[in-house]
Amino acid sequence: MLCAPFQCDFCWFINLKGRVCNERRADDRLNLGLIRRVNLDILWDKEPSTVNSMLQVFVRANSAAQHLGIRPSFMTCKRPWPLADTVGFGEAMLLLWDSVQKKQTDGGLRKFDTVRKLRSMSANVQLASYAGGFEGLGFREGGLSYSLEHCSTSSVLFTKFMRGCEKRMGRVVRQDAALSIPVLLAVLNQLEDEYKNADVSVHRKRDIVILGSFLVIGFCDALRGNEVFLVEATNLCKYYMEGVEQGQKHVVIPMMGRFKGETGERNVLRMLVRETQSGIRIGKWVERLVRVLTVEERNGRSQPGPAFCDEHGHVLSYSFVNDLFHEELVKVQETHPGLITSDVVVAEVYNIYRSLRRGATTRATELNYSETLINLNNRWRTTQSNKSKGGIKKMSQLYVEMSLIEDSLLQFSRSL
Repeated sequence: MLCAPFQCDFCWFINLKGRVCNERRADDRLNLGLIRRVNLDILWDKEPSTVNSMLQVFVRANSAAQHLGIRPSFMTCKRPWPLADTVGFGEAMLLLWDSVQKKQTDGGLRKFDTVRKLRSMSANVQLASYAGGFEGLGFREGGLSYSLEHCSTSSVLFTKFMRGCEKRMGRVVRQDAALSIPVLLAVLNQLEDEYKNADVSVHRKRDIVILGSFLVIGFCDALRGNEVFLVEATNLCKYYMEGVEQGQKHVVIPMMGRFKGETGERNVLRMLVRETQSGIRIGKWVERLVRVLTVEERNGRSQPGPAFCDEHGHVLSYSFVNDLFHEELVKVQETHPGLITSDVVVAEVYNIYRSLRRGATTRATELNYSETLINLNNRWRTTQSNKSKGGIKKMSQLYVEMSLIEDSLLQFSRSL
């Protein structure tokens, strides 16, 4: 093969199994089928036009070489493969096997973005071994570090297989739908009516407060769902009470923890108006959350803790809050079919991870927010980064810094 690292199916079987294939055995036929599929996906890496062009060039070059009586490198580089799998062929077979297994959720087959994670798993395991961690090479230049990995899934063969497999399977991208303000207000109104019902249990009212405050903070600050769980209880209560005493027209949302792309833990402060122009009452829901935390004596602890926690102080799971969110959306779908049509599968379309942020950003675009304002709000990791600052900033220090640009920070949530 001119453009692909190819070895026949039976030779690969010997390399992988250490014996000759017996086509009478069902498991051997299964392995041969997977090997054939891997080889075909490797061939799919190059477009037919590219292969045809390379063939024409090869024919001309080969003819010229024979005429001149020389043997250039492309004529001598082909040699037998070693009797081993050093290029990730076995991982490619496992990935294909995983792709034909049915999902437990809906019975469908797994998509490419799911099965490709096997490559990351294998690479991490190999790099954690002696061969991967100690036999690889590393060097530094200009303050940057580089490493040459000793990993079979970084081979040319496996890379070509992945590209060919992706071309064949395609990529199905399912993005969380943006949560619109009418739908959010409908959810909040449902929660408000249930919260005011005297027959509702205290436990249920706590869940209502958790979900309501989670939604308003996540939406109005355009946060990803996992970031809302980083809201810190002690400082939330502290800054809220100070704001009430000083008559402030905004609420302060403190976050603390490990953020993706950052090294170590750090503190972050956000500022939101008490009520947006569309009627999202952020202050009211934050007040209720503070009340719950105060009753549970989580407002004055020396050690920080999560604001979105259970009765024992443990941070809530993503699935728990997401399920509460879906339950309310289904109610909206039943009572307001004009907002969510009956053909929408709520659990597949809406999720707290992206729906809140995407909804807020979409609304900001509709209101003709400047790109500078959207970036100021959505790229708070950059504006409050600790890189080269010498450690974690205290909440009090951050509060002073954020107060200087208070009007700009509040402008995003004010008009939502």
